[in-house]
Amino acid sequence: MGTWSSTSPAGRVEGVDIEASQIASASARAVERGLTNAHFQVGTIYELPFASESFDAVFAHTVLQHLRDPLRALVEMRRVLKPSGIIGVRDDDWGTFLLEPSSPLLRLWESLHIKVWTHNGGNPFIGRSYRRLLKEAGFVRTLGSSSSEYHASAEETAGVAATMVEHHRAPEFINVVIEQGWADQQLLDSMYAEVQNWGERDDAFFSYTFGECIGWKPDGPSQSAG
Repeated sequence: MGTWSSTSPAGRVEGVDIEASQIASASARAVERGLTNAHFQVGTIYELPFASESFDAVFAHTVLQHLRDPLRALVEMRRVLKPSGIIGVRDDDWGTFLLEPSSPLLRLWESLHIKVWTHNGGNPFIGRSYRRLLKEAGFVRTLGSSSSEYHASAEETAGVAATMVEHHRAPEFINVVIEQGWADQQLLDSMYAEVQNWGERDDAFFSYTFGECIGWKPDGPSQSAG
């Protein structure tokens, strides 16, 4: 999650993530690019380490889809915004994933991914609900949009397949699947092989859509969401 303040001539960017490794990576990239107005720290989106009405804008990209209580997070993001400040949120919608040519094993892999995600308290379809959620959190003039990404070259689909297999070989994924009785290790291994085979095909195609929304914090307490 990122926040922006224009109180200084060059502005200031503050990045927050719950994972220390992500903060280290972001800090290193800022140094590489010679950025002196970007700062990063470990923190939780539920309790942002900033005073109320500190920022002109806040932005969360592929964050809220992983939370058990995204509305609480949006309310907290609203807290740190100045009156008339703007929020932006963006998450990919797993109901829009196109993985072609498809197969029964690929479709099973997709369904297991969604099951584990939901089991862990997230919402892989949250992007389509952002106008409603921002209004519930007290934002006004909510504007929704969408955009898509695709991978359709040999290098890209091979890279996507490798990332998918690596992610789903993680113990936190395998343990949930096996404990819930959704698949055994043999079936999981078959799905990994199928994903890898798909990535090596010369006709593989992968695309997905992001749900996006912006909204504004009211000027004062008299305004209501709408």
